[in-house]
Amino acid sequence: MTQTVLVLIGALIGLVGSIDVQAPTAIAPPTTYAGLPNVTGYTPEQVKTSVGLPVVVRISKTGVTSWLYATPDGDRFIYFVNGHATMMLPTKSREAAPAAIPGCAQAPEARTVIVLSPNTPVYSAPRVRPEAVDRLAAGTALPVLRTAGAWFAVSLGGIHAAYVHCSDVHVSE
Repeated sequence: MTQTVLVLIGALIGLVGSIDVQAPTAIAPPTTYAGLPNVTGYTPEQVKTSVGLPVVVRISKTGVTSWLYATPDGDRFIYFVNGHATMMLPTKSREAAPAAIPGCAQAPEARTVIVLSPNTPVYSAPRVRPEAVDRLAAGTALPVLRTAGAWFAVSLGGIHAAYVHCSDVHVSE
């Protein structure tokens, strides 16, 4: 029996060691960056409105400001270069500020939204929080109760509303 247990433990360790996590590619950035909506190109005010206030603000020796957010996926940063947000740590070379992208700074009116990415977090308030109320699968249809800035208040079938960021969903109706 001891040998069987050791073989099972070895198999589990092998499975855990074989998990391959890939970083987002520069060609097609994902909608969310490990718990944060894509706010590339946003101003600091737009980020505050869209994501909420950071837990910590730091300024590096090179003048890059970083905002720390505690998300369900761990601590995540948004960096500001020349007054615009970027989701990845800027290189030491002086690059131009990221181009403003058409993003979702304000949730449009909608009756139903469809989740775009797998494992999308929904929150108890319209801001990124350390804990998610739930994680939703891609393609999940959600009835919209109201909008709150860049967030949709949606019904998950319970009494209270849950909030999903407008960059994580597609308006269906």
